[in-house]
Amino acid sequence: MIGRFARANWYAELVERLGLCAKAARAALVSAGFEAGKAGDWHRLANSGLPERPLALASGLGSTGRSGLLLVPGIGPGLVLGLLLVPIEALGLDGEEALPSPEPRAAKPTAEEPGLPAPGSICGSCRACVEACPTGALGEDGSFDRESCIQHWSSREGELPPRVRAAWRDSLYGCDLCTVSCPRYSGAAPFSPSRGILGPGLPAADIAASSDEELRARLRGTALGMSWIAPEALRRNARLVIEKAGAHRGS
Repeated sequence: MIGRFARANWYAELVERLGLCAKAARAALVSAGFEAGKAGDWHRLANSGLPERPLALASGLGSTGRSGLLLVPGIGPGLVLGLLLVPIEALGLDGEEALPSPEPRAAKPTAEEPGLPAPGSICGSCRACVEACPTGALGEDGSFDRESCIQHWSSREGELPPRVRAAWRDSLYGCDLCTVSCPRYSGAAPFSPSRGILGPGLPAADIAASSDEELRARLRGTALGMSWIAPEALRRNARLVIEKAGAHRGS
């Protein structure tokens, strides 16, 4: 099984669509008699090192759920985030005058910060994500233990913590139980992806027997072909899936 968010390359899809947004915005500026800057100065980013979630919170796009994920009205936590960086200077505009100045907001809201809702405050009494997490990585107070998270270990080499190994299911990559358990999760994508489509799963035996080069070639252009996903981690995951399946059949 592959986590829903990795069954297609949603990041590449998002970057492509941000490019269409940039193209349309540049055309509108030119049509209105404004400078549009060079196309290469409109930077499109997804899953980047920039604070995408805090910026989404600051823009009012959504709220932080008890799972720590961004909850967007009508969509819930089932989304990926991206950024379109506009070259204000190249457009002949003063950044301070061209854009409204929002009140400063913290990257990680906490209950102690006045005016900022604590993670999970929008969730009321709902504990669906906490109860769905098989390793207890999510706390009642919105805390998150990364070292207990199956998703965190999906791309990392090395021996799995006992709690994570015991809770591992038939997952080759990813765990989205906290996402799909959320009552706000819509479960439907607004469009069909066209990039890096893998589907719900891959043959575990093939992955376990593949070399680094074979895995990189097979997964190039997909969400599993990212540079931070170690090939050995995928082989370990595949071996564990096979082991779990054998134990299930023998029980």
